[in-house]
Amino acid sequence: IEWLVSAARQKGVDNDPLLALAGTLGFPPTDVADQRFADDPLEKWIGAIRTGVTDWADRHDYYIGQALWEEMRGKGDEGD
Repeated sequence: IEWLVSAARQKGVDNDPLLALAGTLGFPPTDVADQRFADDPLEKWIGAIRTGVTDWADRHDYYIGQALWEEMRGKGDEGD
């Protein structure tokens, strides 16, 4: 269970619902966690859009922050 709590914390996921689900189903929490990650509905979209940005996985917070900063300063996609 310590592994599950640690993995959930690293991914920013609340582990209480996962532990409750595991108890309800009668499976070890690690089995439920593995299945939930295996059934990721967004996985089919990974790599589907070519952006030319190769470091987005490592720097996604930076890119989101930049977009928000530009939006707050009034810069849009129109190139103003």
